Amino acid sequence: MNTATKQPRRVPLWFWLPATLGLVAALATWWLMGAYIEQRVADRPRLPALPVEEFQVIVPREDLAPGSSIALEKLAVRSLAAAALPADIFLADEVESVIGRVVVSYIQRGKAIQQLHLVEEKSHTLSEQLAKGSTAFTLPLDSSWTHAHSIQPGDVFDFYAADSGRWRRLLSSVPLISLAPQLTANEQATGAQRPFTHAIFEVPVHAYARLFTLQQRQQLIPILQTAHKDVGPEVLNLPFTVEIIQPGQQQVEEEWP
Repeated sequence: MNTATKQPRRVPLWFWLPATLGLVAALATWWLMGAYIEQRVADRPRLPALPVEEFQVIVPREDLAPGSSIALEKLAVRSLAAAALPADIFLADEVESVIGRVVVSYIQRGKAIQQLHLVEEKSHTLSEQLAKGSTAFTLPLDSSWTHAHSIQPGDVFDFYAADSGRWRRLLSSVPLISLAPQLTANEQATGAQRPFTHAIFEVPVHAYARLFTLQQRQQLIPILQTAHKDVGPEVLNLPFTVEIIQPGQQQVEEEWP
């Protein structure tokens, strides 16, 4: 007995036509809406972008390590946005302020050089630091008068001569101008440390020879001066004192011990 093979039923064309037309209409509507939005955005008034302020700053041509000295051939000029720059940068016309200085912290190539990156080689000699009519007088540091090495440049001293129970204040208000030995700029940059061994004072030229002689005899005593001007040898309760001489004042009445 033969059975007829069943054929799948075909969906009539009238069924697919509305769906196809709906899809086409949706796509057209989506495209038209996108074009409409783009046109509205394009029609909006637009303000011009603010100009970016730039500075011509000094930068290194190569990476600079601590301890290196800056030479002209290691430098270049670069335009960088002013808003992104720190306050202590060097502008292009300040190149003379950079040359010869020593790097104290790593500077990457192309990065603006800052004040904090550098230390300055000591430019003023000891002679230039001294006032006219004065000279340098150096004493070895001793804990007895440095108060366990707590003194520093800027402290002021009175110099006494002590002999046979009598104290004489030879000079008053003698400034300590430096502690020695000083670290070089390279040593500062690399973090080197060196203990101070001597103090350098500014004294009248005419007093140097006698101060030196008293120091050799171990009769010279520096005493840290208080900030209060009314404190003198009487308040310090020192032995008998005579003849107080200010720096620059030459003693003519009698010879020092």
